[in-house]
Amino acid sequence: MIKLSKKGNHLLVVYRPRQDSDWLSPKFKANETAVVKKTFHFSSAHLKSPTSTTEGMEVEEDFVFCLGELSDDYFKIDREIVQTNNTFYFHQDMALSDKCFVAETGISVLRRIDALVHEDVYIGGNRNGSMPEKAYLDLIRMFPNSYELAKYASARVEASLRDYFETVSDTQRLFDKYLNKKLGSKNGTIFPVVRQNELQKYHLLLKKLEDMLSHESQYSEHNWQTEILQIILLLFPKYIHAFREAPVRNPIDGKKKFIDILLVDFTGNIDLIEIKKPFDNCIVSQRQYRDNFIPMKELSGTVMQLEKYIYYLSRWGSKGEDTLTDKYRDKLPHGFELKIINPKGLIIMGRGISLSPDQRNDFEIVKRKYHNVIDIITYDDLLERLRFTIAQFESDQT
Repeated sequence: MIKLSKKGNHLLVVYRPRQDSDWLSPKFKANETAVVKKTFHFSSAHLKSPTSTTEGMEVEEDFVFCLGELSDDYFKIDREIVQTNNTFYFHQDMALSDKCFVAETGISVLRRIDALVHEDVYIGGNRNGSMPEKAYLDLIRMFPNSYELAKYASARVEASLRDYFETVSDTQRLFDKYLNKKLGSKNGTIFPVVRQNELQKYHLLLKKLEDMLSHESQYSEHNWQTEILQIILLLFPKYIHAFREAPVRNPIDGKKKFIDILLVDFTGNIDLIEIKKPFDNCIVSQRQYRDNFIPMKELSGTVMQLEKYIYYLSRWGSKGEDTLTDKYRDKLPHGFELKIINPKGLIIMGRGISLSPDQRNDFEIVKRKYHNVIDIITYDDLLERLRFTIAQFESDQT
C-alpha cells in the first residue's frame, strides 16, 4: 500500500509492504535501488523512517520516503526518485495521491510527460505557464486502463483475422464505442468558455453598426471607412492586417497608384476592400432594362476600380511582393512576407433593405458574375449576419 503525505516542507511517500514481505530492507542493506509501483526508485538516502536497516531488523512500521521539498509554494519532486530529465513541481494546495504519479496500468505519468516535454513542468497554482490542476487530472484520466488495453489488443487481433475468417467478432466497433464514451466529455469544452465573450463582441458590433447607420451623416468618408474596417476585421478573422493607401505600379505607364485598403491574411496573401458610405440607391436600378435590374454606376465603377487594381497587382508579381513586404516590414511579424497570388476584392456599400425580391435576385446574379470579387455586401447584409450570429450563439446556450 502506498499513500502520499505532506509534513512541513516535505512531500512524503508512505509505503507499507505486503504482509510478511519485507523486501526493501535487503535492497537497502546492499545499497541497491528499490522500485515501487514501477515508478518510484528509492534508495536508503531517501529513507526517512525506519532509519535503520541493520541485519535482523523486523519492520513493524511503514517505510517513509521524502519525494519532494517545498520551494516557492511548489513541491519540487526529486528527479532521482521519478527518473526524469525535467524537474516537476506540484502546487502545495493540490490534493496529491499515488494516482497523480502512477497510471492504472503501472505507467509512470511523469516519465511519459517527460518524454514529450523539454522543460521543467509546474502543475497547479497561478504561476505563469503552469498546467492547471484540472487539466492535469483530466490528462491522468486519459491514460489507458487494463480494460481499454484488452479491448485495443482484441481490436488489433481482429483486424488480422478478418482477412481470413467471416465470423470474427466486431471488437473494433466496441473499442471505438468505448473510446467515444471515454473521450466524449472532452469534446466541445472550448466553445462554452469563449461563447460568452464572443456573444458580447457581436452584440457590441451590432450596436456599433446600427448607431453608425443611424448617424451616417456625422462621419467623413475616411472616418466611416476606419470604423467599418474594424468591424470587418472582427467579422473576418482570417485577415490580420489592413494597410491604407497601399502603393501599386501601373504596368502600362509605370505610374504609382494607391489602393484604398489592402487586406493581409494569416498566410501573407493580400486582398483588396472597397468601403463606401451607405447610399440607398447605388446597387441596382429602380427600373428594369429588358426585364432586368442592372447594376448602378456606383457599383459598376467600384467593381471596375477593384478589377483594375487587381490587374496591376498581378502584373507587378514578385517585384511587387518584395516592395510591399519592405514597405510594411516594421508592421509585420518577423520573417513574414506578403504574397500576390490571385488577389480578390471585397466591396461594402449600399443598403439592401428597400430592394424588392426581384431586385435582390438580380443583385445576386450581378455579384456572382465578377469572378475577382469575393463578395459585394450591403450594410443590411452586415446587420443580418451579425443578428444571425448572435441568434446562433444564444441558441447554443439553451
